[in-house]
Order: sequence, then C-alpha cells, then structure tokens
Amino acid sequence: MFLYVLRHGDAVQNSSLHDSERPLSDLGKLQAEAAGRFLRSSNIRVDRILSSPLIRAVETATIVQKALNLSYAEQSEYLVPGTRKNELFELINSKNGNSILLAGHEPHLSETVSLLLTGREDLPLQFRKCSLACLVASEPVRAGHAALQWLVTTEQMQLLRREGLPSSR
Repeated sequence: MFLYVLRHGDAVQNSSLHDSERPLSDLGKLQAEAAGRFLRSSNIRVDRILSSPLIRAVETATIVQKALNLSYAEQSEYLVPGTRKNELFELINSKNGNSILLAGHEPHLSETVSLLLTGREDLPLQFRKCSLACLVASEPVRAGHAALQWLVTTEQMQLLRREGLPSSR
C-alpha cells in the first residue's frame, strides 16, 4: 500500500482563535495548491484522503482533493496530535484502496512515519509545512513494516513540477 503523508499548509497566526480553528493563510493555500498540482502532474494516484478535523488540515486536504478530482476527503480524529497511532493504522486497514493520503500535523506525522518505518516514534524526522512523503507499507499496515520512498518540501514540489518529475510508479 502507498501512504502519502502531507503536513498542512501555513496557518494564520491569530491569538483570538483556538488552535483547532486556525485556517490556512494565503501562503498555506498556495502551498496546498502546489501539493495538489504536484501529485496530479506526477501521475500519482490517490484512492482516498484522510484528514485531521482541524481546520487547516481540512482545508489542505480539500484543496488537494479537488486537484485530484476525488469526491471527498474524510476526516479522522486519529490524525489529531496526541492520538494513538495504532488506531490510525486500524482505520487505514479498514479502508479500500491501494493508496491513501494522510493530511495532518506535527509532531504527530513525524511520529507516525517513524513508527511505520522503525517500530519506534523517535526517528529524528520533521515535516515542514506542506511537505509530502511517500511510504510503501505492507498490508496490514503496522509498525515497523514500511519503507520511505521519498520526501519533498513544498519548494521542491514546485521545482520538480516545473522540471517534469517522472511518475513514482
């Protein structure tokens, strides 16, 4: 199974909003659009999108979903920081499809990728805003049974898209 892991785009800094209510900034919307264009132009097939229910992740997932012409992006509480990763793996295993995009937050995404790759959550890995990783995981998805294929930043996606990145499959 292909797992695409996408951190949300840049969010507005507004002390009057609760953290869960912070929307994407204009820059964050541009970053999410770049991720969607990158996936589409690279001929990467995504069967479904699972997103954290926090506004900035939902907006990121929705922009990518539209770029990929998918009917919807599903929200999951298991992509909120502090939730148990094994519950996320159970959710992924319950879904049909060969490729799922996960849209969420730091440090939850780094810990999840670390757990998938090594069986531990302490791999020194950090997702910058709107960075995208591709992992290949054995099925059922579980800790220690995935391999990192690539990891790109939003800036790299924009450069690779302009230069014509070959498909990952």
